[in-house]
Amino acid sequence: MAPPSFADLGKDVRDLFSKGFHSGIVKLDLKTVAENKVEFKISGSHATVSGKTDAKVEGKYKCKDYGTTLTETWDTKNVIGCKVEVEDKLIEGMKLALDSSFHTDSGAKNGSLKTSYKHKCFNGDLESGLMLKAPVLKSSAVIGCPVAGYEGWLLGGLLHFDCGKSAVSKNEMALAYNKGNLKLLSSLKDLSEFGASVYNKVSDSTEVGVSVGWTAGTTFTKFGVAAKHKLDKTSHVNMAADNSNNLKLGYTNEVSPGVKLTLAGVFDTKAISGGDHKLGMGVDVDFS
Repeated sequence: MAPPSFADLGKDVRDLFSKGFHSGIVKLDLKTVAENKVEFKISGSHATVSGKTDAKVEGKYKCKDYGTTLTETWDTKNVIGCKVEVEDKLIEGMKLALDSSFHTDSGAKNGSLKTSYKHKCFNGDLESGLMLKAPVLKSSAVIGCPVAGYEGWLLGGLLHFDCGKSAVSKNEMALAYNKGNLKLLSSLKDLSEFGASVYNKVSDSTEVGVSVGWTAGTTFTKFGVAAKHKLDKTSHVNMAADNSNNLKLGYTNEVSPGVKLTLAGVFDTKAISGGDHKLGMGVDVDFS
């Protein structure tokens, strides 16, 4: 089994801190599949304070015979996107993705080509812009230890190179351990930002995560803890807190098959009576 991609290292902890919390927004997600096997996803959100409303429509068609997936999007910013992916056709484990977007108001265009390759002990990708200006090359890779008994150890790296400036614009290194229900991660970003996280699935119903971060030249250390607990087959609660006096609470319940209701809030624990508290709600409807 191939190791996870660099972007997926520490994903379980990040999901505990982000998913299921709607701070100051009302959100609706709708998924369905047409008779011709085209998957549709409609998502929208309304900010209760600013009154701003954003929405996005996505259509996806998978042609399994050719290993091809076509995805088209359109959002309220009048940006039209098109993405074509071809997987396991040229080489087993290789995926090619051509991503493009067009802003109908300004006429701005953007495009990129991404190549990913997965093998038993390797997972890497290379992405390049396709516009006339000098592109930014984005590459990342994760290598798994091939020695028996040490398969859970992973070494990853990320590098962004600006061809126009002939300089590295971003770099990151990570050392991870993924084994069973325990996942550890330590990272160093731009040789100045240190981070670490621990994820543990304590039981079938409970997950916990801890995240720590520190930036060189500062005396402040970021610290947070998050947890998710299933109350029963249809509902769960989640919580996240950090040392910046932020407390997130959420409750999700599957009110009927395919329909989930989420109630959440972000609270300023430093000023409970008059702090900047934000409440939110989300509805997920899946007819697929």
